[in-house]
Amino acid sequence: MDKQNTTSSNLCGISFQIPQETAPLLYEMLGDNLSLKYTWHCDLNQSEVLNESQENNFFDAGTYAGAIFQHKIQENHYLVFLKLEAYKKYKTTRIQSYNDFLNSDCQIVLLVYDCEYLEIYSKSSLEIKELYENAKKASFTNVQYILEEERDRFCMDIL
Repeated sequence: MDKQNTTSSNLCGISFQIPQETAPLLYEMLGDNLSLKYTWHCDLNQSEVLNESQENNFFDAGTYAGAIFQHKIQENHYLVFLKLEAYKKYKTTRIQSYNDFLNSDCQIVLLVYDCEYLEIYSKSSLEIKELYENAKKASFTNVQYILEEERDRFCMDIL
């Protein structure tokens, strides 16, 4: 979706592709503002993120406060698949569907699948635009807005 053809009211997320490499990709996506702003919950049953030693223990805890999360994602990692959720408070909810997301305290859902495909959903159009700019600045490819009327994801699980 072209940037000029969007309105804030119909934005629900962005999608893009990342390089298949070991790098601080989550930090490049989220930046300082969003990584610090929320408590981040990693669904460990839907996560395979390798550390620099290629071990699947990058996210060894399920939930991280903003500053700890920000420090963690500045380390190099390799994304295979991942489901991350952002909350204003340290209280998480099971998010299985798009409706669960809309009706919860969860503010952002970040989904990575097949090592390179990303979808990020947010309740804030300003944050969606910030994520879009971060993805463009990081030179990720196929960066597109996801519009509410064109959204085809209903299940927020990746496995």
